[in-house]
Amino acid sequence: MNFHIYEHPAAMSEAAAEWITAYIEKHLSEKQKFTFLLTGGNTPKDLYSLLSTERFSKRIDWKKIIFFFGDERFVPYADPRNNGNMVFELLLKQVPVPVQEIHFIQTDIDKEESALQYEMLLREHFPGSEKTFDLALAGIGNDGHTLSVFPGSTTMFEQMRWVVPSEAPEEPVQRITLTPIVVKHSASILVLAAGKNKAVILDKVINGEYNPQIYPGQIFRGESENIHWFSDNDAMELVIKNKL
Repeated sequence: MNFHIYEHPAAMSEAAAEWITAYIEKHLSEKQKFTFLLTGGNTPKDLYSLLSTERFSKRIDWKKIIFFFGDERFVPYADPRNNGNMVFELLLKQVPVPVQEIHFIQTDIDKEESALQYEMLLREHFPGSEKTFDLALAGIGNDGHTLSVFPGSTTMFEQMRWVVPSEAPEEPVQRITLTPIVVKHSASILVLAAGKNKAVILDKVINGEYNPQIYPGQIFRGESENIHWFSDNDAMELVIKNKL
């Protein structure tokens, strides 16, 4: 695994913004399109805000990027807890992205139908491909969850479906999530974790006995040299201590 550890969350976000921008630049120098899987939660908010600033945004050809979402809280789009709403406000409406290239997860239709429609969309974009997204962002929750795959969820072992309804142990309970099988096939994955409150769970995710049904974030552990963990000193304190 590749660890990128910084003094504080702001430095982590700055470094992640630079890494992502350079990665996109390199990819688009060789190919015509870039597929980008976005994540919700609080940790990436500063990152999204940074990417929207001229310092980074002017280096990215936004018209060539196709955006997807790794999971969604099943609340109306106007609800500030909606991941699509959050990312749109902080990043997507600030840069010249064609609206048809932003693929939100619908929350105004039946939850099962929404999951099926999003899966159909993904399979159209990645037909028979060994790789899916060019870059996937992910986070680690305080209980070790990632995406909207929570401890004890059978979604962890799903081998056929790419998108399923799910339930969280906290509000909003109803969610829709991509399954690990589709996200793990991304060309590169960037996992974000910051703050002292993540130290214990991050140590269990990275150093603990492998049991992703208890700690779903372990799906990103040792899977590929293309997985990058971006964190601050506080979040990685126990990981480093227990690895030495």
